[in-house]
Amino acid sequence: MNKAYDRISWPFLTAVLRTMGFSDKWVTWISQCVQTVSYSVLLNGSPTTKFKPNRGLRQGDPLSPYLFLMCANILSCALLKQENLHNLKGIKIGRSTQPLTHLLFADDSFLFLKNDTKSITAIQSTLAWYCSISGQSLNLDKSELYCSPNMSTHQKSILAQELGVKLVQHPSKYLGVNFKLRGNRIADFQDLIDKISSKLQGWKAKLLSQAGRLTLINSVLTSIPIYTFSVFKIPETVCKRLDSLINAFWWGHDPGRKKLHMTNWDTITKPKAQGGLGIKKFGPMNKALITKQYWRIKNNPNLLLSKTLKAKYCPNEELRSHKPNQKASWIWRNIMGQNNTNLCQAAWRVGRGYNIPISHPDWFKIKPNAPQSLQNQLTTVADLIDHRTATWKTHLIYQLYENQDVDQILSITLPVVENNAAPDKLVWPHSLNGEYQVRKAYEILTQQDTASRLHPSSNNQTTIWKLLWKTKLPHKILTFTWKLLHHALPTKAELNSRGMHCAMNCIMCNTAIETQEHLFLHCDLSRAVWFGADIPILHLTQAAVTVDSWVKDLLKQSNTLESTNPILQKTLTLLWCIWFHRNQILFAGKQPNPMEIILTFNSLLNRFLQNFANNAGTNAEVRNTAQAPTLSPDPSWQAIILTAGGKTHHRTRLGLAYMGKFRDGQVMFVGCKTINVQDINMARLLAIREAIIKAAELGLQSLIILTEGRDIGTNVGK
Repeated sequence: MNKAYDRISWPFLTAVLRTMGFSDKWVTWISQCVQTVSYSVLLNGSPTTKFKPNRGLRQGDPLSPYLFLMCANILSCALLKQENLHNLKGIKIGRSTQPLTHLLFADDSFLFLKNDTKSITAIQSTLAWYCSISGQSLNLDKSELYCSPNMSTHQKSILAQELGVKLVQHPSKYLGVNFKLRGNRIADFQDLIDKISSKLQGWKAKLLSQAGRLTLINSVLTSIPIYTFSVFKIPETVCKRLDSLINAFWWGHDPGRKKLHMTNWDTITKPKAQGGLGIKKFGPMNKALITKQYWRIKNNPNLLLSKTLKAKYCPNEELRSHKPNQKASWIWRNIMGQNNTNLCQAAWRVGRGYNIPISHPDWFKIKPNAPQSLQNQLTTVADLIDHRTATWKTHLIYQLYENQDVDQILSITLPVVENNAAPDKLVWPHSLNGEYQVRKAYEILTQQDTASRLHPSSNNQTTIWKLLWKTKLPHKILTFTWKLLHHALPTKAELNSRGMHCAMNCIMCNTAIETQEHLFLHCDLSRAVWFGADIPILHLTQAAVTVDSWVKDLLKQSNTLESTNPILQKTLTLLWCIWFHRNQILFAGKQPNPMEIILTFNSLLNRFLQNFANNAGTNAEVRNTAQAPTLSPDPSWQAIILTAGGKTHHRTRLGLAYMGKFRDGQVMFVGCKTINVQDINMARLLAIREAIIKAAELGLQSLIILTEGRDIGTNVGK
C-alpha cells in the first residue's frame, strides 16, 4: 500500500469500529483522538501555519498500529470470502494443510494465488474494492511477483503484465530477512556480518571508552540480528565471526591493527554477577530464540503457523517425539532439531488431571515392573488424585513410578477447590509462570544458572561482583575496576608474562618492576597520592596485601552498609586516576606529578557525587509525581494475614509459615510445615494458599495478605 497510514479514511475507520462492536461512546473517543491532529511544515527552517488533515493515522501514535490492523482485517475478510466462494485459490504447502491466500503484516501483504483467470480477477477486484472504501492506494512500483519454478518464462511474463507488477527471480528481503535462501548458508547470512561491520566502522572505537563500547554492544549490536535469529538457525561460522567482531570492538581494534585481549571471551560473556560483562554469545542466543518457535507451536495449536506446520510434518504425532526427516524443510529441521532436552522439556501444571493421559510423553514414565492390571485401570492423572481431600493417592503412585519420580509427583501442588481449578496445562518448568523465557533459556545453554550450585564457593564471588556494579560511580571506573580484579590491566609485568617484551621498570618511579601491586600501592608517587588524598594504605604495604584482595574487602564491607561506602568510592576513583596519570606519562610524555593526580581525583569525585545527587533528586521528583497507586483495601476487611516461605534444615525441602490476625491484633491462627518443593517462590505461594484455606474455614472473606518476594504478586493469579 502507498502511504498506508496517511491514507486511511476516517469514515471508513469509524464504520470498522462500529462493525466490530465498539460502543458509540468508545467510537467517539477514538475519533477525537484521531481527528484532532494538526500539522505544520518546516519551510526554510521556519514552521508554516498549522493545517488539519481529513484522513490518515498519525505515525508514532501508540493507537495507530491497532487501528490500522482493524482496517486491514476488512481486506483479510474480503479475501477469505472470495476463497469461500471458490473464486480465489490459494497455495497449500502440504496435502492436509489448509490453503493460504494471504498473509498480512502491518502495511505489507503477501498474496498467494493460482495462475488462473478466476483467481487473478478475484484478487484485482478485491483490492480495488478495498482501496475504494478505505482510501488506500496500491503501490505497484514496490510490488513484486515471484512465481513457481514450474511455470514457464512466458507464463510468468503474462501474469506480471496482468497484475501490473514487477517480475523477480529472487524476492526482496522482508523485515530484514532473506525471503529466499540461496543454499550456501554462510553466504545467506553474510548480510548480518556486513550490517554489524558497517555499524562498527561508523563508531570510532578509539574515541569511546570501554564502558561506552560495552553500552553500545549491549544496547545496539546484540539486538541487530534478533529477528533473523528467531527464524533461522545461523551457521556456527557466522556466529563465531559475529562474536569476533564484538570482541575486537570492545578491545578497541583499529582497522588492520589488532590489540591484545587481556581477558578471554568466555569470561567477558559471563553475566555481570558472575564476573563477566554480560555480553551474550550469538550461538547460544540463536538456539534460545529458535527454541521459542518450538514452544510457540507446541503451546498454541490454533495458530496458523502451528496448524500449517504440524499438518505438513507431523499430523498424527506428538511434537516432542517427532524426528524430522531429511526431506523436511531446513527451517522445520532447525526448529525441531536443537537436541537440547532441557529447553524442550515440558511439565504438566495439574488442575483436575482429566486432560493428562498417564501415557503422555511429558508425564512421568511408568516403571517396567508396574502391575499391568493396575495400568489398565488408570487412564488419566485424575485417577491418581483423591479429589475429596485434594491429595495424591500415594499407594498407586508408589506402585507405578520409580522412587525419584515419586518424589517429583508428590511435590506437585494440587488445587484445593476443584471447581475453581486451573485447567491442565503444559508449561515450561524453568520459569515461575510456566512461560518460555529466552533469557532463562540462554542461561541454561551457557550453564550460568548452575554455576553457583556446581561451585558453592562462588556465591561469595557473586556477591562481590554484584556490589561492584551497584557502586555509585561512572561505568568507566567500574569497568576499570573489573579489569583490575581480573588482572587485565596491561602493566609492564603483565605484558612481559604474555610474551610482549618491554622495559619492566615502573614509569612513574623507575625503581621497581611495574606490577599492579607496585603501581598502585608501593610506588613512591602512588604512596604520596594516597597520603595526599587522606586514604591510609601503610597497613596494606606492610602486610603485603594485593590490590584485588583489598578492593574485594572494601566491596564486602560495603555490603553491610545501607548506602554506598564513601571509602570505596574514593578508593576506586583514585585507583583510576593513578592509572590514567600513568598512561599520560607513557603515551603523552607528561612528567610524574602527584599533585596533579590529587587535583584530578578531587575534581572528578566531587563531580561524580554531585551528578548522582542531582539524578537522585530528579528520580525522587519523578517518583513523587508518578507514584504507583497506593494500596486501598476494603474498609470492611476482617483479618490480616502474614506469610513467609524459606529454607529449613532439610536439604531438599523448604518451609512455610503463616499467621492470621483480627482487626484488634488478636491472633486467630498460626501454622507452619515443611514441603517437598525446591523453589522458594512456590513455598511463599503455598503459604498464602494455606492461610487462605484456614481463613475460609473460619468464614472470613475480606482479607489483607502481606508476603515477601518481588515476583509473588504478579504470579498469584497464574
